[in-house]
Amino acid sequence: MKNKKRRNAIALLALFVIYYFAKKLMPTTEGLTYPPYTSFSTNYVGTALFYDTLKTMGYPVNRDTIFIDKDRPLDNVQIIIAPDYSYTGTGYREDITDWVIQGGTLLYFTASFYESSPLSAYAEKDLILIDESDAGSLYHLGLGKFFTGNAKHITNKGLLEGGDVYAQQIANMLNNLSYNKIHFNEAYHGYGTDKSLFESLPPGVRLLGLQLLLLSLAAIIYFGKRFGRIIPYYEEIEREENEYVFTLTNLYMSIGLGSAAVDVYEKKFKKACGSYFRNSDMPEFFEILDFWKNESLPCMDKLEYVAGNQDYAFNTKRPAGRREFTKAISYYKELINIITKL
Repeated sequence: MKNKKRRNAIALLALFVIYYFAKKLMPTTEGLTYPPYTSFSTNYVGTALFYDTLKTMGYPVNRDTIFIDKDRPLDNVQIIIAPDYSYTGTGYREDITDWVIQGGTLLYFTASFYESSPLSAYAEKDLILIDESDAGSLYHLGLGKFFTGNAKHITNKGLLEGGDVYAQQIANMLNNLSYNKIHFNEAYHGYGTDKSLFESLPPGVRLLGLQLLLLSLAAIIYFGKRFGRIIPYYEEIEREENEYVFTLTNLYMSIGLGSAAVDVYEKKFKKACGSYFRNSDMPEFFEILDFWKNESLPCMDKLEYVAGNQDYAFNTKRPAGRREFTKAISYYKELINIITKL
């Protein structure tokens, strides 16, 4: 018994040591997990909401990690959002300018009013205004087009505070352009051209990731048999995630994509059920129905409703579709609340 207690004490001490050094290496949680102005960040200064909305609306968007130069294809749109200061030098400006003049289309969003244009100084005098809106200005430059706007209008925070009018104006502008793909260029946020995102991270951060992985494995092995069912809990990260889901839902509804919004809640509900079952990340409805019945959980009729309306077209532009959409969303919220309280 004494040997067992000694082993447990040593194991716990080892966990704390690993955690301590991992914490020392971590610069800031926000800077590591949520790079500002990137299309994969869901925090307030990220632009994931703008990226996801365009993708849901059917625009051919993707992410790019290759710098713009004269050899890049001209039939695609490049989007640069508040680049890191390291990538605003003369060489980058000249390459971007040459690409636009040859026929490329660039959408550039500045982080502040005082930020300078990404174009070379000699090219700015040749800009010809085509269109102007609250979201920004569109110019001709040589054979290409150049749009400039304010990054704060398309951040998650900007959209949360009612900035979807700017996103809609940008989407309308894209309808009038000719292109094959729309690239959110993350190279200008420090993600290398010939490396994966993980390989582009500094060595210290990569080491931190490995340490956190070891810490997680050690914690699972050590605590796995000592704790029962996982109890869901809410922290700031989860609150932000829920806020992101709710805002994305409102945007989908405003553009008539009710089915897409219901899909968001369906996935969130299935994910919550998967966490409770601990046997499947995304259980199917027939599994959930059996479980719900066996556990005698409330709101069985509401679960049967959402399960039976998976293929319903929730057209929120019509009153009937809007009523069914509101009902489905309210049912999902109740069901999610039930499963997370277990």
